[in-house]
Amino acid sequence: MRKIAALLLLIFVPLAAQVTMEEVGALSDQMDKASDAFRSYKFEKSIDILNSLIATLDEWDKNGSLQESDEALYKKALEIRGVSYFHLGKDQNSKEDFTRLIRMDPDLNPEITSSSKIMRYYNTIRDSMAGSLVLLVSPPDASVTIDGKPYPGNRTIRLLEGLHVLKASAMGYNTFSKEIQVQAGKSVQETVNLRPNARRVYFFIKPGGAKLFVDGKFAGSADIPASRKAEWTQYVSGAGYDPSGYFAIEALYLPPGDHRIEIAAPCYSTRKFTIPVALDAVENKPGYIKPIELSKETLTLRITSHPGNALVEIDGSGFGTTPLELKNFCSGNHLVRVFKKGQGEYSQNVELKGTAPVELKARLRPTLLWLGSTRDQEVPPETFLAFEGSVKTSLPGISSFNIVFSKEENPFLPDTFFARGVSEAEQQSLAKELCAKYPAEGVLVSKLRSEGDKVMVALRLYVPGIERFDEPKSLLLDARDTSFLVKKFDAKKEPASTSPAFYDDGKGGLLVLRSGGCGASLMPGDRVMSINGNEVKTAREASDLLNVSDGAATVVLRRGPDNITETIGASPKVFLFRSGGQGCRKQWLLCNQEILSSEDALSLTAARLSLASVEIALGRTNAALELIDSAATTGEASCLDSTRKYIKAVALFHEGDATAAKAELSELLSLQGDIRLGSDGKVLLAPLAEDLMKMAENGERR
Repeated sequence: MRKIAALLLLIFVPLAAQVTMEEVGALSDQMDKASDAFRSYKFEKSIDILNSLIATLDEWDKNGSLQESDEALYKKALEIRGVSYFHLGKDQNSKEDFTRLIRMDPDLNPEITSSSKIMRYYNTIRDSMAGSLVLLVSPPDASVTIDGKPYPGNRTIRLLEGLHVLKASAMGYNTFSKEIQVQAGKSVQETVNLRPNARRVYFFIKPGGAKLFVDGKFAGSADIPASRKAEWTQYVSGAGYDPSGYFAIEALYLPPGDHRIEIAAPCYSTRKFTIPVALDAVENKPGYIKPIELSKETLTLRITSHPGNALVEIDGSGFGTTPLELKNFCSGNHLVRVFKKGQGEYSQNVELKGTAPVELKARLRPTLLWLGSTRDQEVPPETFLAFEGSVKTSLPGISSFNIVFSKEENPFLPDTFFARGVSEAEQQSLAKELCAKYPAEGVLVSKLRSEGDKVMVALRLYVPGIERFDEPKSLLLDARDTSFLVKKFDAKKEPASTSPAFYDDGKGGLLVLRSGGCGASLMPGDRVMSINGNEVKTAREASDLLNVSDGAATVVLRRGPDNITETIGASPKVFLFRSGGQGCRKQWLLCNQEILSSEDALSLTAARLSLASVEIALGRTNAALELIDSAATTGEASCLDSTRKYIKAVALFHEGDATAAKAELSELLSLQGDIRLGSDGKVLLAPLAEDLMKMAENGERR
């Protein structure tokens, strides 16, 4: 039945519209015939025609179908009929039509006749119904309305007797509003001087397309040639510049006071300055800023990545693979994305300034989804909103992860991860679904909770496939500054290996006591003379210069009688984690990323052992043992064999296999020399192995 009704509507609505158009056309034809009869002095015929036309318009007016476009026809019909009645001596009929016409538009003067007698008669009727408002408005181009109807300013306006609302407005001025009492047959004068509240300011900028920001907000682009208007051309040329090269930003109204101005364009240096704006209380003439030309600014951008041979996108466009060098690259803000399928990505907003070469070292990272926050009812809404805004600003500064922001429309979705009635399985399912959708490796969500007059904030990290969550908590001191929470989440765990150890024995250079990890080019007994061309005098200086987690250092050293030069890169690091400790899910993501990013056997082995340590902390010993067995400790990775034995013993101990754990520990303790975690790390393995052996033996007895 509904389908039939809809079909009938489709059939009949267009026909109804067509009939209305035909009626309008018929009325126009009637008006033409009535006008012809009037001009031929056939007043009775004109009246007969207009009677039908006006009756139709009266009916439209009653049922609400009269349109604004029909009013002009309505008024013209009443005007012609009223004048026709007057010529026929039917003063009462004429008065009725003129009265109706004046009620519709008291400001209208009949144009169909030049008879002074008729005009006096018409004005007599109008003076009994309406008065005059002599209106003077400054500025003259201000918009004026009376009772919502627009009128031109600076003229005499006829209004019906009674109270009327006068409004006037103009860009850069305060709005004026006043009630005006009009008396029939009398005149009232109103002078409106709008008070300025802003100054119109013009900027003339080169190059075209430059963006203008006022007080941190976008205010327009320089897109209109300065040569388009004579006054612009005159100003720019008068200031000694060629108008053909400049572009204008017009219609910018600024309130009085100092305003921060920033003008930026790709490939050009950004200009920042402050302008004072004062109002001109008399004329408030526009202000012109001296023409501004931005300086061309390009540089050489070099991009490397770990791992290498990663794809590079800048502002959404592909530029090749790493290592990459881009000459004459535009300065400014750019979104740089470096990624490798299945091995993570690096995404960062980078601001490039000046002309000096810039090197960007992109370390591929996991991606986290920021889903949003929820709150207790006791937490004020303004605190919550300030916190949300600050977190969105702070999160992209995380160095360990890429951050993507949720576009989910359900504002209660974050509460799913805190509501008591929601099971862990449901939370995991939702986290998995969201990570697949965005895509990301984990979900971040937070909650503000009131404790008396304090607000606590909890930040949770969910990783699909790993039970429960990480949850750093903090006292919220200032909802507008959440960098403390982000830093707490982003804090890095110290590795179990360390930099080389040095000693100044006063014989020149620094004596190497400990080489600094697997694969290190330094050997105990070497004497370091310089690092990266800098003479080193203290052990602290040497350690700082060799903190090469993101690069490599050139070291000149003396080995025996010879001086040799070595390039020392970052040594792979092995991490140890406590069982059940906070932050394991975050470290799981980072260690897993290291496995994906490893480009040599030594780095891969170290990453697998670190991830195995995280798996033990998470209680997933089977996964840990699989990683340990896949960690090859041959060749250059042989220095990590003792570390592998210890972590495997820990895994076996947690698995409940004390016998196998003891076997690994016995083999480890039989090794000769000063065995340390991660080769020449700062953690001695022998005491750890002995303690674990005692625990295994006690476990056997139990």
